[in-house]
Amino acid sequence: MAALFPYGADYGLNFLHGERVGELPKIEFLAEQGVLAGGLYGMVLPGEYEYLEGYNHLDVLTASANTSSRRENEVIRPLINFILANL
Repeated sequence: MAALFPYGADYGLNFLHGERVGELPKIEFLAEQGVLAGGLYGMVLPGEYEYLEGYNHLDVLTASANTSSRRENEVIRPLINFILANL
């Protein structure tokens, strides 16, 4: 998201065809208890969203894929499906 703003280049976020970033496929995982609960990023770029009830902002990155006895990782399956659909 920072690459879209004028200060992005100051931090090495240089890329070609920035005006077309919105056309790229995107999936975003929004945690119910995260700092962006409510989907603030959704106002910047269109794309797919997965709202994860009971997750906090770090869970979407660090939830374990092999601890389903506690709770199934709700990120892995939608992420794999998104990747396969956008190969």
